[in-house]
Amino acid sequence: MEKYYVFIETSGENENNKIIKCITSQSIENILSDIDREEVGGEQKVILEKNNDEFLDLYLNYMKSSQIHLDTSRQVIFLLESFRRARDDKKIRRYVEEHGEQVWISKDNDKEVIYSVNEDSLMTISRNLRKSLEDKEKASHFPGMFLSGLISSYDAYLSDLIRIILNIYPKIIDKSEKNITAEEIFRFSSIDDVKVYLIDRQIDKLMRGSHKDQIRWISDKMHFKMEDEIDGLKDFIEICERRNLYTHTNSIVSSQYVGVCKENSIKTEFSIGDFAKIDRFYYNNSVNVVISIFISIFFNVYSKINKTKIPELFSTIDESAYELMLEGNIKTSSAIYRYINKKIESNPTIPDSTKKRITINYANALKLGGKKEEAVEIINKIDWETSTENYKICVASIKDDVGYVIKKMKIAVESCDDFDLSCFKEWPVFKSLRKNEEFITKFEEVFGEKLHNK
Repeated sequence: MEKYYVFIETSGENENNKIIKCITSQSIENILSDIDREEVGGEQKVILEKNNDEFLDLYLNYMKSSQIHLDTSRQVIFLLESFRRARDDKKIRRYVEEHGEQVWISKDNDKEVIYSVNEDSLMTISRNLRKSLEDKEKASHFPGMFLSGLISSYDAYLSDLIRIILNIYPKIIDKSEKNITAEEIFRFSSIDDVKVYLIDRQIDKLMRGSHKDQIRWISDKMHFKMEDEIDGLKDFIEICERRNLYTHTNSIVSSQYVGVCKENSIKTEFSIGDFAKIDRFYYNNSVNVVISIFISIFFNVYSKINKTKIPELFSTIDESAYELMLEGNIKTSSAIYRYINKKIESNPTIPDSTKKRITINYANALKLGGKKEEAVEIINKIDWETSTENYKICVASIKDDVGYVIKKMKIAVESCDDFDLSCFKEWPVFKSLRKNEEFITKFEEVFGEKLHNK
């Protein structure tokens, strides 16, 4: 005799039970039909509106986390190096000067000096040198530690992004993850609990796989080409594999690392058994790559789900990149602007004001990063002739056309609602002008107040 099962949902504190479905052991899939359906019409619109803020909050929280990670890691690395050098100066250089006798000094460089010291002083100096080298070795581990944290943060937020996607489109859960027995179903009090369980199981499976496979799954489900849309994918794969080396093999290159690099056509200087160093230069570049990858994924997912909200997405990313520029994280800001500037060219729905603002910010980030020629090239792709004076004066500043800025600055302030004296004092686009004596003098003459408040 075939068994029948009754699925009961408990509602509230009154414990009034509601029969959801009566099913046989052969029709478990029927209970998943509510989870499998794709919402349409008004219902889908409500779901999208509800999740729009959740999407943008996720992005902003990721960027805030990345900013904290950037600031903390760079400060720690800088402070450790500064502390070590200060201590070396006190315990080695000054100790030698105080306890030794100068016997030779270079004619070409007065910092090259030879001292004669006694045996006791030599032992003290040797001990302090060993201590300095030990501290330098300890400090060399920090970039690897911060890289591990960087990838872990990426993993956490990618997992949250996948959860939002699956809450909107539970239909895309892999078929293999929907295998669930009647006994398992009856552990839950509602279909919503079953849905959460299946989503958790799908996410757990994805996050145990490779980072490339995770991106592949998202791109397949959301219908965009991973290779075309995800900038820096090869660099990202290598970074993740090197993080794995640091975590699992103490940075000794393994056959897996070499194999993954070969499989993805990634050029590497390492062979099996080599030491794959992670220094602060590698870490700093990794930050830009990882953040750019997350933004690439987020942008493509959001664009597919919230097509009417794309202008808002551009503005949100612009604001986060601008904040990074304000904080001095120029390379990271440039990496973000490079991506959205490319995307904005293929999105005709973006308001002209947004497009021009992003172009100016991108060009200025390039200039601040020492790439003025590239910045001017970006600026020259747009016809600024019909633009309002606030845009024109920013373009002139990027080009270091001080004369134009001086000539038009009063007109810009008087004619543009969103442009006032504080812009000259605070905006990164005017950073070089704030050091220009001609501009400083003219500013104070025209507006009757100091450019610098010091």
